[in-house]
Amino acid sequence: MPDAPGTVRAVLPAPRTLWAGPVRVSVRPWPGSSTRASLTFAGGHGDAVTLPPADEMARWVSSIRAMGYGSVRTGAVGPNVAEQLLALGFCVVQDLVLLSADLGHAASLRPGSRGALRPRRIRVPGRRTVRRILEVDGAAFPEGWSLDAGAFRDARSATARHGVWTVRERRNPVGFVLAGADGTTGYVQRLAVEPRAQGRGAGALLLDRAHAWMGSRGCSTAYVNTEPHNEHALSLYRRFGYSALPYRLSVLEMDLHTGIRP
Repeated sequence: MPDAPGTVRAVLPAPRTLWAGPVRVSVRPWPGSSTRASLTFAGGHGDAVTLPPADEMARWVSSIRAMGYGSVRTGAVGPNVAEQLLALGFCVVQDLVLLSADLGHAASLRPGSRGALRPRRIRVPGRRTVRRILEVDGAAFPEGWSLDAGAFRDARSATARHGVWTVRERRNPVGFVLAGADGTTGYVQRLAVEPRAQGRGAGALLLDRAHAWMGSRGCSTAYVNTEPHNEHALSLYRRFGYSALPYRLSVLEMDLHTGIRP
């Protein structure tokens, strides 16, 4: 059964590594579910990335089925990885636009605050702060696509360095951004604003803070992805100098009970 929205489990299962080649492949429960596995491909966003032969990938599926999961859903992957997974029996359940920005030329608002919204960097998120961040995420994203505490933890550790910022009203977070940095590359890993706080500049303020941090860490390029019909997010990213790459990312899924596409 799914956990209640915003639940922080006492013990969070760590990702289990299935393969550690050019792309690191790991599995953990999908956020909020104990019956769906989350299959992640660290470094699998590129358009030229490939996976090992089909028999090796079939062993991953068998291992996940043996763990007791009924289905498996991937993180966002590039076109070559998606093509190999489709041949294995997965199907696409989400299409994503991948955008990039040159941080040396990206727009900057440099705001101090927007009305009652106050930005704050969270260096070591405590349980109460994580719980509130997850509530914001759950309100901003559709059911089944929001983070849980384990996914938030994994996202924070996915890059060499990361930063988390919130915007607050009456001391309560109503929006947050999680950014990562690896070498000269930055990633806007998650940006969420509660619907009631949208339209007042919170997203722009958070993105600006993330850009400033990535730039201070030596990043020259930033990447972010979003759904192609999310015009609100696309408009914000374009204002900051992002443009879509010529290929898209995909999230794929397989029903493990039947071994065929759901």
